[in-house]
Amino acid sequence: MTRRPLCVICLLVIGWLLVSGKYGMNEDSSWTARFYDKKVTVTGQLVKQEQSTTSNQLYLKNNSILYQSKSYKIPNQKQILIFTEDNTSYRAGSLLTVSGICQEIQEPGNPGQFNLKKYYEIKEIQMVLNKGKVLNAGRTYWHIRQFLWDVRERFKWTFLQIANEENASVLDAMLLGDKKELDPEVKKLYQDNGIAHILAISGLHISMLGMALHKLLRKLGISWYLSGAAAGAIMSAYGLMTGFGVSTTRAVIMFLVYLLAGILGRTYDILSALALSAILILMGNPRYLTDAGFLLSFSAVLGVAVLAPVIRNICNCKNKLLESFLVSLAIQFTTIPIVLFFYFEIPLYGVLLNLVVIPLMSLVLGFGIAGGMAGLIFVPAGIFLVSPCYYILGLYKYLCAAVLNLPLAKIIVGKPDLWQMVVYYLLLLAICLIKPQKKSGEIFKWVWGTALMMFLISRQPGNGMRITFLDVGQGDGICIQAPGGINCLIDGGSSDVKQVGSKRIEPFLKSRGIRKIDYLFISHMDADHINGILELLEAYALNLAGENASGVSIRHLVLPKLSKKDEEYLEIEKLAKKIK
Repeated sequence: MTRRPLCVICLLVIGWLLVSGKYGMNEDSSWTARFYDKKVTVTGQLVKQEQSTTSNQLYLKNNSILYQSKSYKIPNQKQILIFTEDNTSYRAGSLLTVSGICQEIQEPGNPGQFNLKKYYEIKEIQMVLNKGKVLNAGRTYWHIRQFLWDVRERFKWTFLQIANEENASVLDAMLLGDKKELDPEVKKLYQDNGIAHILAISGLHISMLGMALHKLLRKLGISWYLSGAAAGAIMSAYGLMTGFGVSTTRAVIMFLVYLLAGILGRTYDILSALALSAILILMGNPRYLTDAGFLLSFSAVLGVAVLAPVIRNICNCKNKLLESFLVSLAIQFTTIPIVLFFYFEIPLYGVLLNLVVIPLMSLVLGFGIAGGMAGLIFVPAGIFLVSPCYYILGLYKYLCAAVLNLPLAKIIVGKPDLWQMVVYYLLLLAICLIKPQKKSGEIFKWVWGTALMMFLISRQPGNGMRITFLDVGQGDGICIQAPGGINCLIDGGSSDVKQVGSKRIEPFLKSRGIRKIDYLFISHMDADHINGILELLEAYALNLAGENASGVSIRHLVLPKLSKKDEEYLEIEKLAKKIK
């Protein structure tokens, strides 16, 4: 460790953030409460614009707020998010004056529910406005960023010309970092199988594209210094064009460190580069320490850099396919606690699926970029070059659907406590450090160590009685966890929360590690009691049909006795017969 001072500094920074509480610092934003549900006028610079067929989102910084003839200033690093139906494209960095209704950002009311307030805090969004209307747009703008925005929009248009809508949206996500038009079913399919990482601009993309570009320039006879500077500048511009998400930022920093090491004639050390990127990201925004993307990105690289060599040495692996499997397994080991903490379930076959997905990604990136560039000039040429992507993306979709038909494709475990995660990683560290003298001792250590870690991380509270009244907005939903592992759900619906079943009820059940509902009671047929139940029944019906592996199973359905069965009653009966 003494030869890696950046790693020591990184650990000190993380320790300081944890002890001081800076990672979760909540600056006093109570003053924004005076604006809730009020119409305000804001002025700020446009730093980001996300457009889709249904909405337009504007992100402003360096903001001032005008309300009742009084002006208020928001710190420079804070942003305001504005939702507007105006589809006008504005220039990057232009000064916009926008009016809108200030929206209160609600905290989650149930365990497992997505924390939108925390998400906005991590993104440094101080205020959200609905029904935005742009009153004025300045003429000055950031020329470089606007050029990159124009390039991205041009590529998006080209992908729509050379590919069908679904494949174009996937290429937009993979190559341009734009997921706005991504088909929700495709996104969920990738998430359910543990390959959603290919939809994010990350180290996989930066290393493939950056290294390919650097090697090409070197083969053309350009010096290491000039080729490195060119590759670094282009990858930095690519990161800026795609939005510089946390995984992209990490990957670009590590790639720049690699190029700098080559220019200086030094050895590239992946752990030092990883530590430097963590320091720079956390010093810029300490809240990333609690962000799923940050934790998964860094833990995956740690799995590749630290754990994979240990496992390879134990197996004495010389086979490339087996080596790839062991690397994928190492990533799984280091990310399981984080995956469970945020998503509550494990895609069991993701390790195997990634053996096919990741190698083919180089072809998707290569042919996707080639097709996009050719399509800018001549659309038929773009169609020809991008055609291999159709078959690869089709293969991804087929494999994902096939894997979900396998037993235990997704295992609902529940959300672990922090102490469980800490002990899990301590056990993993101990397994790596302990060196038995015999080969049989190594096998024994890993078998029993892995079993102990899995038991520990999946352990849920005892079988006592737990009754939870769910926050479903205007409606009802009660979960009863009875002794003996009996789970009951009484009603589940809402008149004011959309997708209450998939957004609130199902995440709660999964966070508690509830894989099955033994008794599902419906008191009556009003929408605010049953629309979430319908979602659960439909998800489970798809699960049994082999189309979805994420539905919570339902053993018994108890319906009220009615003299006259209405349409909703008949629909529930129909679904119940499907899952009988």
